[in-house]
Amino acid sequence: MLKKLALSLSLFGLTSATIASGGEFDCSTVTAIPYEECEALVAVYNSTGGDHWWHEEGWLTTNKVCDWSGIICSNGHVSELYLDYNQLTGSIPSELANLTKLEYLNLEDNELRGSIPTELGNLTNLKWLSLSSNRITGSIPTELGNLTKLEYLDLGGNGLTGSIPTELGNLTKLEYLDLGGNGLTGSIPTELGNLTKLEYLDLAYNALTGSIPTELGNLSELEYLNLKSSLHFYDKKLTGSIPTEFGNLTKLEYLDLAYNDLTGSIPTEFGNLTKLKHLDLNANDLTGSIPTEFGNLTKLESLNLEYNELTSSIPTEFGNLTKLESLNMEDNELTGSIPSELGNLTKLERLSLYDNQLTGSIPSELGNLTNLKRLSLSINRLTGSIPSELGNLTNLENLFLNSNQLTGSIPSELGNLTKLERLWLHYNDLTGSIPSELGNLTNLLYLWLDGNELCGEIPVELKKLSNIPPYSQERIYLRLDYNHLTASKPGLIAWLNRRDPYWKRQTPCSGKLQFSSATYSVNGEQATITVSRIGNTEGAVSVEYATSDDTATAPDDYTQTTGTLNWADNDNADKTFTVALIDDSQQENDETFIVSLGNLTGGAELGTPDTAIVTIMDNETFGCKKVTEIPKKECQTLITFYNSTDGENWEDNTGWNVTNSPCDWHGVSCQDGRVTRLALENNNLKGSISKKLTKLKKLTQLDLNDNCLETKVSKKLKKWLNKLNPGWDETQGTDCLY
Repeated sequence: MLKKLALSLSLFGLTSATIASGGEFDCSTVTAIPYEECEALVAVYNSTGGDHWWHEEGWLTTNKVCDWSGIICSNGHVSELYLDYNQLTGSIPSELANLTKLEYLNLEDNELRGSIPTELGNLTNLKWLSLSSNRITGSIPTELGNLTKLEYLDLGGNGLTGSIPTELGNLTKLEYLDLGGNGLTGSIPTELGNLTKLEYLDLAYNALTGSIPTELGNLSELEYLNLKSSLHFYDKKLTGSIPTEFGNLTKLEYLDLAYNDLTGSIPTEFGNLTKLKHLDLNANDLTGSIPTEFGNLTKLESLNLEYNELTSSIPTEFGNLTKLESLNMEDNELTGSIPSELGNLTKLERLSLYDNQLTGSIPSELGNLTNLKRLSLSINRLTGSIPSELGNLTNLENLFLNSNQLTGSIPSELGNLTKLERLWLHYNDLTGSIPSELGNLTNLLYLWLDGNELCGEIPVELKKLSNIPPYSQERIYLRLDYNHLTASKPGLIAWLNRRDPYWKRQTPCSGKLQFSSATYSVNGEQATITVSRIGNTEGAVSVEYATSDDTATAPDDYTQTTGTLNWADNDNADKTFTVALIDDSQQENDETFIVSLGNLTGGAELGTPDTAIVTIMDNETFGCKKVTEIPKKECQTLITFYNSTDGENWEDNTGWNVTNSPCDWHGVSCQDGRVTRLALENNNLKGSISKKLTKLKKLTQLDLNDNCLETKVSKKLKKWLNKLNPGWDETQGTDCLY
């Protein structure tokens, strides 16, 4: 192409010999470098759309090649070529290999396509090679293993496929290797363990499989290691356990193994990584407890352990991690209480522990975390009241305490959280009135208080929450239903109607007496039955109880029992009564009798359930060890699902957790000794869906529609649910029972 010949001649004083006939550059006029190297540069220009580059100063317009933009020469040869972020298109020409003295080649952040020429393996003087952030495809040439002087290799952010060449293990001077953001497959070569000078290794966002080589533990200079899998390759992930040899990487500051299928426990040797600032193990299948040795990682700023199957308690040693800014451990199976020592983490901006099995109260020490922007403790078994100290968290934007067993009133101090955008307290046992101070939360977008025992007049100050959008079929921003609330002011009623058309789903503001469960499974000499007082506790109340026959009969199987339970004014303690059981020493199936409540005094009402079924187990409490018709793991999966969705209060839970024939349980169907169908639609399922449900590998039919299940689940679980039960999440939350 002619390069505006007249202008070029006037600006650069070129002779007619510089540009040959037909507009092609004449390398015979170049004396600064060899003819072959000049021809290679011309090939680069022509092959990559040089006339559209952002920086093309001098190219093909002057024979002073070493003055062309991006070129550095040394000792009569091109030694460095920098064309990064320059709008290169087309493909990399094989002639580039003629720049045999080249030490630095940077073509990153362009639009290059095609494959990496195998001829680049001839550039044996290269120290730096970056082709990242292009659209290069094909495989990584094995010939790159010849570049034994290479210190920096970046091929990330392309569309490369195939396996990682084992020959890269020859590059023993390499300090930086980035192959991330491609579509590479196969296993990680053990030969990478030879790269003992490596400080940076990024293989993330590929489709790599197999186990992590223990040889990576040889990379003692490593500061950055990223083996995160890509969500785009759902079935292509690393497996096996985390090598204990990673404990040798004592210079490591960044370690990311997220979104794989790693199993086993977290190595205690991680406690050696005292320079670590970022650790991400989320979305694996890790089990066991969190090592107490994590308390040694005092430079840690971010710790992500969410979406695993970790058990046991949260180590109190976490209180040592005073530089921590983000701590995420949601969606595990953690038990025990929340350590008060977490109150030491005053730099923390995000604390997420939701969807575990944590018990006990919320530590008041969390009120020390004044930098916190997000606090999520939802979907646990937390009890006690909401600490008023949470009102100190004035930077908080999201507060999620829903789906626990919290009691007491909503602290008025929450009205101090003026940056709050989401306040979720729903599905607890909160009592008292809604504090008028919540009207101070003028940045609030979501206020969900439904499914509690709140009483009294809704404060008119809620009208100040002007950022809460009106109701739409796609989303509800205000939820006050299923409490004991009232509103009398016309302006407030109109405001509520626009934002929560279901807010009038209330019951009278008086206490309720009810059984703690709709079903009881018992054996031994007696059954102990619990009755709870819910909601308002003003005044003394009483209720009568009685037993009646079902398949079990008195006096052969149990003793007919009646009586009265009494509560004093402001007494909300559970009361119990016992029913004597008769052991007739005969081999029988499980049998049931009924207990019921009635004849209340003191203005209390009957709650739900007011009748309960008591199952007398045949000498032995139900357990999956006795189940033979399906694998015990599938039985345990069903029980976990039953417990996490409030199975005792399902509309129909016939057989569940009672009989040893799971295939006869309500909604369960089996074939060839495996669970194949689970149909529990419109059955008052509440709470969260356990990710263990995915372990029902032969399940082909699933219907969870029209229940009250939490729809916020992990991406992996959501994909599985949508495949078996499309639209399940669009039907939740209607006509729920409390």
